[in-house]
Amino acid sequence: KQISQYQHYEIPAPGPDLKSEWRLSGFPDFGLYLVSSPRLFLAIRCGSVGQNGNGGHAHNDALAIEVQIDGVDRIIDPGSYLYTPAPGIRNSYRSVKAHFAPRLEDREPNPFGSNLFQLEDRARAECLYFGDKGFIGTHRGYGRPVYRRIQVLKDRLVIEDYFDGPETLVRLEPADPSPEVRISVGYGQQWF
Repeated sequence: KQISQYQHYEIPAPGPDLKSEWRLSGFPDFGLYLVSSPRLFLAIRCGSVGQNGNGGHAHNDALAIEVQIDGVDRIIDPGSYLYTPAPGIRNSYRSVKAHFAPRLEDREPNPFGSNLFQLEDRARAECLYFGDKGFIGTHRGYGRPVYRRIQVLKDRLVIEDYFDGPETLVRLEPADPSPEVRISVGYGQQWF
């Protein structure tokens, strides 16, 4: 089948082999796939919205990734800004626009409803392959399948998105996937 739209990204990583001493860890029931080595941390989100389909804490992050190379964040997830005081701000952090994930124009893969603690799983993300050649996943949140392929090579990470449909597959920028959303203050911090 001919794919009509394609986006290609490369994150260079000169130096020792990224795959040296690497480990692959897949948690399909949780929807998380990890690739790690002394130089690389790659997290791939590919699973259901959770909570038996309720998606109370879910984001529109199907096929989203986080990347750290040599201790430097290259692609990040902004976290959750807040929960209830400002629904619009909460949803901007839950939006596909806040994640390095395949996206079409201004569409969300899963619709936001009036309930801040529910997210319908229209995307139905699925891992098709996770192994020594990389990762391939898909979701149907845009009505037709969108695919993401990730390869870890010796000196770079290659990310490819594919979509066959009339909408535009948006070009993402690895350095800043969403200018509208910044990292949530205190994200990743432990508070005692």
